[in-house]
Amino acid sequence: MVSPVSCFLNECVVCNGSPWSPNIQKPPWSVRSKVVTHGIWSIAMCCKGIAYFIPMVILPKHLIDLGYKEADAVKVISVFGTVGAIGQAFASLVGDYVKGYIIVVNLVAATVLTVNNIIAAYSTSLTAVYVYCAVSGFFLGPYLAGYYAVNNEIMDGENIYTLFMTMRLSKGVGATVGPYLA
Repeated sequence: MVSPVSCFLNECVVCNGSPWSPNIQKPPWSVRSKVVTHGIWSIAMCCKGIAYFIPMVILPKHLIDLGYKEADAVKVISVFGTVGAIGQAFASLVGDYVKGYIIVVNLVAATVLTVNNIIAAYSTSLTAVYVYCAVSGFFLGPYLAGYYAVNNEIMDGENIYTLFMTMRLSKGVGATVGPYLA
């Protein structure tokens, strides 16, 4: 049996079934790994900026083309924003319970949003567009509420500010380019 004192003196690697040593340090991030991580994250956030802002341009035009009034199109975008705020509040409330798994939560939300966007291409009724906006708004909540926490999980506490600034800039580029692509 290994005693806690011997673990403290760094004589063992495992103490009571878990690794523990006061002298274990994680290696620092190399410049190459930081550049690759920032590059991948900036591309992902640019795509996210495009995907987030394109529905706000396409949905009103799509509804008007289907013969609905402009007031209906405005209401649809209002539902998108309102349910988005509710999704952010919900994600913030449960955020403490999913610490360490925020990236997984974002992955699940991205999967739901992907399926929702594929189905939305076939929606021709006002009700279907309302459902699309409600689902999209709610599942965008984890993204918008967890920006900083996701950056912390990705970088493991290092260079968070730089990654956060890269993310915000890339999302802005996507938001600028997205409507022109629509």
